[in-house]
Amino acid sequence: MGSFPRTPHDMAHNFWALPEEKTRRPKHIRRLVDRGEESHGIFDVRNYKHMDVVIGAGLGGGSLIYANVFMIPPDEIFDDRWPSSCKRANLIPYYAIAKEVLGSRLIPVNNDPRRRIIREQLFADVAKKNGRNSELVDINVFFGNDFETPLPIGEQVRNRYGALQTSCVYCAECDIGCNYHSKDTLDLNYLHAAEHRYQAVVATEHLVLKIVPTDQNGEDDPHADGSTGYKVYYRDLLSRKPEVCSALANRVVISAGSLGSTELLLRCREHFRTLPRISKKLGQCFSGNGDFLSILLGSNMPADPNYGPVITQRTDYNLFRNFDPSRAFILEDASYGSILAWFVEGAKPGFLHLDAVRRLLRHLYTQLTTGKSPGSLGWALGECVLADDSSRGVTSADRKTFGEVFEYRNLYVANGAILPTAVGANPTGITGVIPDAHLSD
Repeated sequence: MGSFPRTPHDMAHNFWALPEEKTRRPKHIRRLVDRGEESHGIFDVRNYKHMDVVIGAGLGGGSLIYANVFMIPPDEIFDDRWPSSCKRANLIPYYAIAKEVLGSRLIPVNNDPRRRIIREQLFADVAKKNGRNSELVDINVFFGNDFETPLPIGEQVRNRYGALQTSCVYCAECDIGCNYHSKDTLDLNYLHAAEHRYQAVVATEHLVLKIVPTDQNGEDDPHADGSTGYKVYYRDLLSRKPEVCSALANRVVISAGSLGSTELLLRCREHFRTLPRISKKLGQCFSGNGDFLSILLGSNMPADPNYGPVITQRTDYNLFRNFDPSRAFILEDASYGSILAWFVEGAKPGFLHLDAVRRLLRHLYTQLTTGKSPGSLGWALGECVLADDSSRGVTSADRKTFGEVFEYRNLYVANGAILPTAVGANPTGITGVIPDAHLSD
């Protein structure tokens, strides 16, 4: 709480960068890395030919900077690329568990004038004029433990897991880290319960280098299948020393995000050759979350875009109704924090000229990332996908071994990397729950 940077200087240095990485970085970050220094900021930006990916590097991962939405995809999304055990009907009970843990709910609507969000009505009016309906969506934002009687804005209380949270203050800063713990990020539920209820030890700023199966004596054995355990090699980034440490484990669960999980397994298979039997499908079936950001300029009606949770509602276009995969999408409203609003206001003299807008957006993006023009921006999915066998995917879709890496015992992947396809709707923390495994286990 309160640890997310807000000043321009601190925001500009809020990136993840290590000297050994080859990822392109903004000039000021690159100069720091060239001096052999490290940057442990929350934003890890990866650039590809047709996609830019923003990863949350922190305790809670992408949940720290995502847009809060909890949405169950329609039946049609779970096509023949999804194993039979992972169809929508089979996943509904686990969506229900995830929804309960994450505290998903609609934004409160009552007579409190501070809860009025102007853009909600504008968004609904636009949808109606286009023959569509707008509806509120479930969001993972804290308004108190009692859904029927929300706490007053800004009031603090312990949530069901004992973490201190603040009833949402409507600051519109969801996507740059909530300084009030109003956002139901994983460090306030799943991970908090793991630490405080089940005595898990969370070691942040530790970089895993490789995973090696061991023999019965705990020695490295790349030919083993994990039945007798693993040794995880890592570096403590806080020590600023190059020494490599290790830890023994009977079971390893990789949950480093779609890109991080895939990168680690590829490194183990191709570079260190400690997990040589991982399926050749590793790194395939990659897809983007599909976020396309757009800005409406020159409206003659006030929208107050710097107030309220970042997303509150949706208009459906051929995804949930009249499904058409060739043109299915969801249009959602969006807010952005005042730190950007002040910049926009300062640039207003030439702001309504199209060229000026283009230059402004490109300049903003250049300063924050690498100089590429903005395209699709979102969290990646796939690459360690679920399947019925290793010829089709990387991880097992069988209920008894769900998420286990084929050919290796007790080695699991549990995050968006296992999704066979993009889900059309906002991705959800459904992979935080493995079938037949509950929080109490």
